[in-house]
Amino acid sequence: MDIRAKLQELKQMHDGGLITAAVYEQQQQDLLAAASTRTTHPQSGLDAVFDPRKNLAALKRILLIAVTSLAGIWLIYSFSGQQAKDSISQFASQTGIGKQVIPWTDRADTAARKLVELNKVGMASAIQAITNPTGSHPLMTKYGVSKLGEHIQVEMTVSWKGGVLGGEYNTTVVWEVGAESHLGAHVTFDSALANVKPRNAQLLDEYFLTKVYPTFVQDMGTT
Repeated sequence: MDIRAKLQELKQMHDGGLITAAVYEQQQQDLLAAASTRTTHPQSGLDAVFDPRKNLAALKRILLIAVTSLAGIWLIYSFSGQQAKDSISQFASQTGIGKQVIPWTDRADTAARKLVELNKVGMASAIQAITNPTGSHPLMTKYGVSKLGEHIQVEMTVSWKGGVLGGEYNTTVVWEVGAESHLGAHVTFDSALANVKPRNAQLLDEYFLTKVYPTFVQDMGTT
């Protein structure tokens, strides 16, 4: 009931003889004073912020919007082709939006393929220089990514020339990465007559750990 209605009701009680003039005047003053206080000191912004009912309603709206958005991203991703999935995966890794609904291995697959494609010349040179230092003319002829449970495996084949006659050789390297760490890089095939030395194999793993893995982590948005 607003102040005017309360004052009118109070007057009717006085006119009807239900309250004395003194009581009427006192209650009238009290009502006017209370109304003045509410006008002078309205509910503060902090009171509104800490109103449990308003906070709960706002939280429900935010959660509903978030869930709806994630569901939409998941549906679009699920029914998209590989090129569109790559774009969505990159967007999710770079912005964090949608990471909750796109599997880590899917995003890692995209990031690893993009990483190798953009750096295949330098990576081929490094692989050849580390595993077969006397070789030359390295060229990455093939690469691919496999999703194995909770980690991915990147396989790269590098062709190079070597020996007295400059014959062509091939070296295949596998690099494995998990969601939390670099798992290792090693040679799985080498057509050269001499085997890759243990020290060179160690240097290969160190190259992927210190040079390649940090870029992969950055591309995944996990730095």
